[in-house]
Amino acid sequence: QDQFETKMGCCMGDMVGNGINDKLKQELQREQYTRNLLLLGTGESGKSTIFRNLIRSQGKTMIESQTVQETVSFVRQNLVEFMAKLLLKSQTFYEMDKERYADCLVKDDDVTLQHITFLLNYQKYAINEGQQKNSEDLARLGEAVTYLWKLPPIKATFAKRHGQFSFPDNLEFFFEKAAEVTKPDYIPSEEDILKAR
Repeated sequence: QDQFETKMGCCMGDMVGNGINDKLKQELQREQYTRNLLLLGTGESGKSTIFRNLIRSQGKTMIESQTVQETVSFVRQNLVEFMAKLLLKSQTFYEMDKERYADCLVKDDDVTLQHITFLLNYQKYAINEGQQKNSEDLARLGEAVTYLWKLPPIKATFAKRHGQFSFPDNLEFFFEKAAEVTKPDYIPSEEDILKAR
């Protein structure tokens, strides 16, 4: 009977061993077709965009709930932060050389001042202090960014940014659709997600 048990153990051992060998062969074959890619570059050089495009080329969707939430938050923050930066740079350029940068001066009429004040308050309370944003505030944010983005002095400052100050590559795309991005039910498209980085 000891002999029988030993043979049973050997048979079981062979079955387990064959299963392990099959699994190892499968893993080895998979590794032969897997390529690792190391993307190096400075910030904003397109590493994430390349990675996302590779995922997309494989037919995989990139729209996961966490990615959507992160993109919405990131885009809205950038709209506020960089519109405030454009406003500041407009003033800085004008004060630096009133003749050369006359086209950068933002006029301080009532409507413009209301939008600027709202934007700066939104930046202070909603973004910096993390207060919740209601749909009314988001709608007003969309109006403010849209209005300010259409101002010729803001466009002139934006055009002069090269070599003067840093600015994310695709933010112009989001400024153009600020009203959509600030809707409470905004869900970014794959294009939005790719451009958000």
